[in-house]
Amino acid sequence: MKENLRSPFIPRRSRRFFQQHLLCIAAPLALLGALSCPLPASAEQLTATTPPAAASPEQVRLSGNGAANLPPEAVELPSLTLPVPSPSAQPIAAPLALPEAPPSEETTFVDTMHGDISKGIIGTAAWFDSFFSDPRYAVEENKTRIVLREDAYLERGGHWALSTHVQIKLVLPWLKNRAHLVLSGDPDEQTATQGVLADTAGIPAIETATKERNTSGAIGYYFKSDDKRNISLRAGIRYRNGKLVFFTRPHYRVLYTLGTWNLRVTQEFPFWSDTRWESQTAIDLERQLTQKYFFRASLYGTWQEHVAGYSYSTVVTLQRTLGPISAFSYEWVNSFVTKPHHILSQVSLDVRYRRQVWRKWMYFEVSPGMRFPHDQAFKFIPTLLFRLEMTFGKT
Repeated sequence: MKENLRSPFIPRRSRRFFQQHLLCIAAPLALLGALSCPLPASAEQLTATTPPAAASPEQVRLSGNGAANLPPEAVELPSLTLPVPSPSAQPIAAPLALPEAPPSEETTFVDTMHGDISKGIIGTAAWFDSFFSDPRYAVEENKTRIVLREDAYLERGGHWALSTHVQIKLVLPWLKNRAHLVLSGDPDEQTATQGVLADTAGIPAIETATKERNTSGAIGYYFKSDDKRNISLRAGIRYRNGKLVFFTRPHYRVLYTLGTWNLRVTQEFPFWSDTRWESQTAIDLERQLTQKYFFRASLYGTWQEHVAGYSYSTVVTLQRTLGPISAFSYEWVNSFVTKPHHILSQVSLDVRYRRQVWRKWMYFEVSPGMRFPHDQAFKFIPTLLFRLEMTFGKT
């Protein structure tokens, strides 16, 4: 080095300038080399925060441009806590600085109130449908349960009938609780729409109770089931009128929230191997009036391939809760048929009182009513229904 500095090719003034700035150039290079060395493998070394010994005043030398030159051991580096790289891991590149996401729209008081009202209407409707064992609720309920129901129906003129209804529903957990097995013994295997009309006396209980006992077994599967929509399919075999009948029942329901109202549209396309295709349509418009009253207006339509014409009914329901164990339901049903003539076939009015008795899983119901059939010149016919229902597996 000395020989190079004394070389005649380097002027004397340049040699002095180079000597003065040699340390100033070497110190940054040494610091850069120290930072580029591999990280220590142990976590203790990575998280060590012991500062090096401070440099003495004699070690600090100011260069011509005023920069402080410190030896590498006198430079204090900030402590770092980094993950220990595995031997096979690739070098991790520095993360890119992503732009911050725009702030989400704040939830206003109106949005909160709208959501609370919607949840309140849905919850109230579900409570009443569950309490009255409504078929529209039972067809979408994905719980293991056994329902045993005994009905006694009386009509003016000494007409009476007794009927027993049994249904076993088992959820299959190995199919992610989406599938279920249904075993039913009922005077008539009904769709959800037909079941609602039967409960509201649109189809008198005495008509179904006199039919031959039917037994069915089916497998159902829920493709989607939430407050917004329900998509399911049930397929099985029924023993009806002395022969086996194969059937499928696709089910679709969608729910719209319109301010303080709920609009529910339900569509089923049952297929029976003996009577072929059917179409069951239900449109419900409902809202909660007060804390105790719930209102629902419904339109039901039924088309059957083996029956001429189209049958439809309008149902107005006002329900009132008396507490957690009892409630009233006031129902007004107008039934129509389009062929051979478009007529009002029947008007019926019913009051249903339902109450839990003895245990939470036992219900007693009494339903006085009146109907005015077209084929009897709308003659007043009083009716009375007694029902005892026991539910196992669900309260």
